[in-house]
Amino acid sequence: CKYLLKQNDFDIFHPTYFNPYFLKELKKPFVLTIHDMTYEALPEYFPASDPLPHYKRLLIERADKIIAISETTKTDIIKYLNTDPGKIEVIHHGIDNAASTYQTIAHLPETYVLFVGARWGYKNFYLLARAFKELSLKYPDLKLVLAGGGQLSFGDSEILVRLAIVDKVIQISVTDEELNTLYKKAICFIYPSLYEGFGLPILEAFKQGCPVLLSNSSCFKEIAGNAAKYFDCNSLQSLIHETELLITNPELRSKMAVEGYGKLTEYSMEKCLNKTINLYKAMV
Repeated sequence: CKYLLKQNDFDIFHPTYFNPYFLKELKKPFVLTIHDMTYEALPEYFPASDPLPHYKRLLIERADKIIAISETTKTDIIKYLNTDPGKIEVIHHGIDNAASTYQTIAHLPETYVLFVGARWGYKNFYLLARAFKELSLKYPDLKLVLAGGGQLSFGDSEILVRLAIVDKVIQISVTDEELNTLYKKAICFIYPSLYEGFGLPILEAFKQGCPVLLSNSSCFKEIAGNAAKYFDCNSLQSLIHETELLITNPELRSKMAVEGYGKLTEYSMEKCLNKTINLYKAMV
């Protein structure tokens, strides 16, 4: 890559991460994709010694064009870094419309709610764990399935032990086909994050006809609109109430499954690719 940079025998450079190694050699325009501004919006969840925010700021300042994956991300780039809005283009993620494939998961519980991905602090997993504790007392057959995110950390395990729900929570490292199965069979997918830049699992859930319950934070209403239900990300009772509505109302779940699948027409991979290519062409 460094050899190619020195040659500068290309029209546009589009790095995939916030590493400024290329700035000394690059003599062509470059476009930078910004997925979120989580470090800037919630600095209390990250170590002050992390160089990533500095690198990100440097590259944002030097970039000729910036792709923001949501209007929320664009707004926050301007808010936190005072960036020229004219050089920011919003291009939403797309999702492949090819038919899904599935893989059977042994011993999958019959009734469960689903959480997908990392359980870092700003993901608000502990609020979900507390809500699930209360719901499991009323619905003893209900389970909480955690897909991906790695093995439970000491803190994760501790909260499950304290809440006495260890035997009701299942953590699974999954393939794409197994994840499709989890979405397909879940009562709902719950995304309690305090901040996200887009939330690709929303589209994954929509594609599998899985009802989606989102926190009322950051970009979620922009991405999911009326196809999802929402709760107050700082309210335990709000999360319990909205989850219980989905547990007890199969008609509502069916309605949400249809609306979610319909929402996917706004997020085709072709639309994402065409907008990106058009941006490249405008820079040459």
